[in-house]
Amino acid sequence: MNWGEISGGNDTSPPERNYALEAEELRDHVQRLQHDLNQATQERQSYAALSQQVLALTQIVEEQRRLMSAPTPGGTVPPATSASGRIQEPVRYEKPRLPDVEVFEKGSHEDYSQWKARVQAKLFADQRAYPTESDQVHYVITRTKGWAFTALRTYVTAMIEGRSTPTLQDLWQQLDGFFVDPTIREKAMQFLRTTKQGNGELIPHVQSFDLKFLEAGLDSASDAQKIDYLKNSLNKRLLRY
Repeated sequence: MNWGEISGGNDTSPPERNYALEAEELRDHVQRLQHDLNQATQERQSYAALSQQVLALTQIVEEQRRLMSAPTPGGTVPPATSASGRIQEPVRYEKPRLPDVEVFEKGSHEDYSQWKARVQAKLFADQRAYPTESDQVHYVITRTKGWAFTALRTYVTAMIEGRSTPTLQDLWQQLDGFFVDPTIREKAMQFLRTTKQGNGELIPHVQSFDLKFLEAGLDSASDAQKIDYLKNSLNKRLLRY
């Protein structure tokens, strides 16, 4: 008996499935998923590596910023970067070995000359405490007051306003203009030609002549020339011996 005919001739059995086609589509889908997964993994790894690089660079920048803003041990100024991008050698400061020179206010040519010589000797001996010319200029300024600082007022103002750079030559030129006697050489030569010992002691007299030799610019003169000046001034009684 044909059950199809009994049920009205309609075939209600399910259609046959194409398993081969479905398997092929499934494999393609799996391959696409695998490709997407691999790509996502690579991107995630690249992002992680990039994040690590950014973090490392950030740490380097922060460390450099800390070094530039904080003083380093031993009084070392952090390295500066020049306009060309090259790192300059750090300037190292040491504690001064000599005491400060007294503050100069006003005085004679000789007072000023002696003070100036003491300041120059101090800066020479303590070069490591004042390694730059700017440091030395500022030290000299701090050892002046009154008339001496008044002599430097224009120089200091121009330096603060950036219209001039600090140099020892310009600083001493300002002070020399106030306290150096422009006729000191002529006066010293006059002293050497005319001064007599009289009844004065010999050692102070010779010391005075040594100073006048220096002021007259004869400090490098020959001993014979200096002796001639000195003999001319000595007490005649000394010349008998």
